[in-house]
Amino acid sequence: MSLHLKNACSDFRKKFTAALPVIVFFLLLFYTIVFFFGTQYALVVSFTTAAFKVKFQKRHTARSLCGLFLVQMALCILAFFATLNLFLCILLNMIVPFILIYLQTTQFNQKGYFTNAMAFVFLQLRPVGWNGFLPMLGAMVYAVLFLLAGLAIYALFHKKRQNDTQARKGLSILSEEFAMMAAGRCDLSLQKDMVSLQAALNRMAYASRDFSYVVRGEGKVHYMFALLFQRAVYFITDFSQSPSENCTQDAHRLEILSVFLNTVQKNMNTKDNTSLIHLADTLAEETDGLSERFAVFMRNFMHLLALALEAMAQSSPPAEWKLPAHARPLLGLRRRLRLDTFEVRFALRLCLVSTISFAVCRITQSEHAYWLPLNAFLLLQPMYEESAYRMKTRTIGTLIGCGIAFLILPLLSGTLGHMLFATVMVTFMYCSTPGTWVQPIFATSFALSLASLTISGQSAIELRLFYLALAVALVFIVNRFFFPTSQKGQFFYNVRELFHIQHSYLSMLRIATRRLIDYGVVSDALISFHLHCDEVRKYLSTPTQPLLTAPYEKMLALMWRMTAEAEQLIFYVQNERLSPLERAGIEHFAVRMSEALFGPRDHALSGPPVQTKDTFSEVSAPYAVHLIQRYEENLVALSALRNKLAQPPSS
Repeated sequence: MSLHLKNACSDFRKKFTAALPVIVFFLLLFYTIVFFFGTQYALVVSFTTAAFKVKFQKRHTARSLCGLFLVQMALCILAFFATLNLFLCILLNMIVPFILIYLQTTQFNQKGYFTNAMAFVFLQLRPVGWNGFLPMLGAMVYAVLFLLAGLAIYALFHKKRQNDTQARKGLSILSEEFAMMAAGRCDLSLQKDMVSLQAALNRMAYASRDFSYVVRGEGKVHYMFALLFQRAVYFITDFSQSPSENCTQDAHRLEILSVFLNTVQKNMNTKDNTSLIHLADTLAEETDGLSERFAVFMRNFMHLLALALEAMAQSSPPAEWKLPAHARPLLGLRRRLRLDTFEVRFALRLCLVSTISFAVCRITQSEHAYWLPLNAFLLLQPMYEESAYRMKTRTIGTLIGCGIAFLILPLLSGTLGHMLFATVMVTFMYCSTPGTWVQPIFATSFALSLASLTISGQSAIELRLFYLALAVALVFIVNRFFFPTSQKGQFFYNVRELFHIQHSYLSMLRIATRRLIDYGVVSDALISFHLHCDEVRKYLSTPTQPLLTAPYEKMLALMWRMTAEAEQLIFYVQNERLSPLERAGIEHFAVRMSEALFGPRDHALSGPPVQTKDTFSEVSAPYAVHLIQRYEENLVALSALRNKLAQPPSS
């Protein structure tokens, strides 16, 4: 019992330390807002603190902080107009949340909308009318300036270091693997670790994107290392499976490579990697006597490693990879505004819940009716399963919190007692894990301690439970019957997207034989592929319904190799001098593979079986021929496997 209590105290101490900046920010902003503007504007503190919690550990520029200020002011004005009458309430609650989700949320960043949508919703909870507009605007300006100051002060005392943990770990694993290959042994089980690292690095790269660029700043470095590891893993598995070669060939150079990668992971830094880059360039040139496949790998691998080390040491790596047109918010409207996309379905649900809950508030004018949209907003989650879980945990936590408030509130003396109790509760709230049943205990106690200043504690408890029950019913109905998005449905959508990405790569290969392709298109496709793979892999580990997972796991392995081969072929076509005959041969290959997998017009999962043809004699480079042959072999296997995959539902 003593050990359990000691561990619990240690765990709380760690959580408290981690949450301390957020707690201090909330308390300072809360008490200054109450002092300068009054308790009716205290709701501003909640979403401002949520924004601080999300952003305080990230890097910011003067431009990004200015943008943050302008967005918050715009949301404040829109929320104010939404409170003026029922028509504007319905109109703006159908439009604004949809735009926020469309611009800021994807299935790989499901909570991107949260802080801005929270601001728009919370600013409507307590209508102030035209007479209160200027005070509300003043409170909002103060809160956002407080937020900007908090972010700047935290950044001043806590310089954010570049996150190179995953890159160092990957280089260490590769060093170990190449050392084993030099000794005549290959441990392909390490490939799973490398695949996980690739997924993590691609998520980090994806998180850095904005409306115009695939990756920015540090994200570019993460992407380069992810691509570096993909090429290395492909070489290792391909090299070990070749019947004409084995892991002892080129042993001396493998030993050198192992030692060099270990040196890189120990010494690379964000200031100066000149010596490491010079060694990488030297190794890239010293390929005499190596097998053709190893020589090509060494040149490409070292060149990419040198670029990654160079970008890593720059204070602000250039964001030069433009998003393809289909991925941009405005240019991609036609592709993304479909009812089967994650963003649209969730946006419609949130708009519906927000509109109905606020319409009820406006029509009934009931006391503390704002607890209905507040709870509904927090209960509605992007995925059906997560919303169902939140309904349970929030209900349990609220019941316990109401019980605590019922016992404690009568013992509090005056405003000071309520404020001290609220301070303790909010401190525990920010030390709790969001989404669990524990956090609502403290959130409910905090809310009831403030509400009981204007109405009786018992009435506040009854209203809190009543509006929570209404919110649960509303969210359940909307999630169940209007544009549901379940993990199973999203899984099948991701599988379809993986097939479409294969088609995109073949299209890029075909286009690359005729002209240069913006690398942003290639990098966006590669990041998207790995993120979709990771989502499919996560579902397969814990499927919500019985599913035969083996065919899908094999599908992922085949597609991983096909993507690596297609990416290398695109790189080869873009960077080598090829004759018109060679380009025509590779273009014909891309067209034939696309038709073999999808049919001339049909891009669904079904398609005609692969008909293997002779390898193209037009392509002279042995490594390119090898990639073409391997791609076709994998495509034959994928085509044979396709019929074993469960067909996804139409919606």
